[in-house]
Amino acid sequence: MNENRLANEFLEAKKEWEDAAFQLHRAKAIYDYAEKRLWLARDQLLITAIRAAEPQSVIDVGLAAEIRPVAYLGKTLRQAAQSALSELRSASAERLVDHMMERGYQFSGEVPVRVLHGALVKQPWVRRNGNSGEWEYIPQ
Repeated sequence: MNENRLANEFLEAKKEWEDAAFQLHRAKAIYDYAEKRLWLARDQLLITAIRAAEPQSVIDVGLAAEIRPVAYLGKTLRQAAQSALSELRSASAERLVDHMMERGYQFSGEVPVRVLHGALVKQPWVRRNGNSGEWEYIPQ
């Protein structure tokens, strides 16, 4: 009798786990779709603003504030780092990581500073200042 109750409890727990796993995968797919749609819309808006005679007519101050938190969403590490350094001109690796995360970049590794360092080491548009340890942007 006790074995049947335990077996039923196991089967119910397994079913609940399978349902949760399905819901998790579904939520991830919805999130991925929304993220791609967002960065596509952002890029189309920015391209339209660049092509406009007066970019301020396309992107006002309020819209620019909405774009900032998702500015690096969907970009590669190299693209996001180059954009961040071109804005900051010079920054420590920690400051770069903070700046990139504020604008929506999601690091894949557990140690973002190390991942960023590896991506910047051999790039022609960046130089590391030996005295301060900061990365400096070199305009192309």
